[in-house]
Amino acid sequence: MAISIASSYAAIAFRSFAGVIQAAGFGDTTELLATLAGTLPWWQILLTPTVGGLLIGLFVYRFLPEKRNQGVADVIEAAALHGGHMQFKTGIFAASAAAASIGCGASVGREGPVVHLGATLSSCFAHALRLDRSATRTLLGCGVAAAVAASFNAPIAGVFFALEVVVGHYRMTAFAPVVVASVLGTAISRAHFGDFPAFTVAHIDIVSYFEIPAFAILGLVSALVAIIFMASIMFTAETVEKSPYPAGRSRCWVASQLVRLPWSIRKNSASGTKPLIRR
Repeated sequence: MAISIASSYAAIAFRSFAGVIQAAGFGDTTELLATLAGTLPWWQILLTPTVGGLLIGLFVYRFLPEKRNQGVADVIEAAALHGGHMQFKTGIFAASAAAASIGCGASVGREGPVVHLGATLSSCFAHALRLDRSATRTLLGCGVAAAVAASFNAPIAGVFFALEVVVGHYRMTAFAPVVVASVLGTAISRAHFGDFPAFTVAHIDIVSYFEIPAFAILGLVSALVAIIFMASIMFTAETVEKSPYPAGRSRCWVASQLVRLPWSIRKNSASGTKPLIRR
């Protein structure tokens, strides 16, 4: 229960810190940032992500290992290869950088950072109690489940995410404590934020059983797109590593071109010239 409470309040603190940064940069803590941006002057929309990204980038470059932020993959690696050992300082720094990024309007979410933060706290508890490898992995699952449940008001998602991704099995020795941790994380979250769903989904009725094959096709297409997306990330990372230019410079150049492309297409289309993408 102790790790559940710690991870839940860590997730709440993460969410609150992101709100503080957003209020400082955009003047509001609403999660509907795109709607808010429509009411703000152009210079504020441009300045906040730019300055925030620069400062956060320098922070990540200076204080985080491998000069990058941490996420779910690092938790999986720690559980599978390092006996669940994770650095407390790295976890706090990574969570701070991620929360600040969200507050500045970066296209990132809460899932990866809170999973890493919950796992970090669990690792510290396990190290202090000198638990064995199996017990440490179970405790990591408890911390992750509580953090996900508290962040998204989703106890079932917290349980299955932790068991599938971190623990790796459904034996009762892990299943029971992970369920308890997730339920406790949800209760703490609801005590602070209320019982509201993280995402509102419109209610849709199935009018015919002939729609079911369409759902199956959608699942297959979504899986294919996810596989292509993951492969593209790995391909891009390998390409950058093989580049003769420094990794940081290559990434900045690629990012700048991708950001510039939609603006160039729009500008050329508005002026009546051929779009840049066709050249």
